[in-house]
This record gives sequence, structure tokens and C-alpha cells, in this order.
Amino acid sequence: MKTLADSVGAKFIDYSITRGIYDFWILIEADNYDQIAAIDLKAKSADTID
Repeated sequence: MKTLADSVGAKFIDYSITRGIYDFWILIEADNYDQIAAIDLKAKSADTID
């Protein structure tokens, strides 16, 4: 995820593995929504997330 965040100019902050409804969460700092949307699209196109 760090590589993915860096590729769109965002900053990877932290991640945590959890139990329950979600398997993990990722904290990324971005300057704008476009960076977050780009991360979402890249992850979905790689079939990493639903």
C-alpha cells in the first residue's frame, strides 16, 4: 500500500490487522479527493479490494 500511496502523491501513515467485519484498515494522508479516488481505482483494478 505504501507504493500505491506514493504513486499518486499521497502519504501512507499506518495499517492494522483487525478481527471482525473488516480484515484490516489503512490510514493514508492525501491532499485531495482525487488522490484517494486514484488509490481506490488502482486497488480495485488489481482486484485487491471489492
